[in-house]
Amino acid sequence: LKPDDTIANFNKGNIYDILGKPDSAVYQYDTVIFKDPKLAKAYYNRGAAFERVEKYDEAIEDFVKATQLNPQYKDELDKKIDYLNYTYK
Repeated sequence: LKPDDTIANFNKGNIYDILGKPDSAVYQYDTVIFKDPKLAKAYYNRGAAFERVEKYDEAIEDFVKATQLNPQYKDELDKKIDYLNYTYK
């Protein structure tokens, strides 16, 4: 994969996530966000990967950013953000 191939890196992040390698998934989503900082789904997915490695502050930041970029995520992610804030802070 070429480092500048946003779609391929996004898909690679998804594959790492499915394989139970959230740290590798985070790296791939980082590259996607660097190239396309308005891709809400990349923040959403990276937030979920951060949550799996217990980086809750980073997960919350990404979930907030995802809702800012795509308000359709708001209902779902607001609940998750509230849960993480209540449980881990």
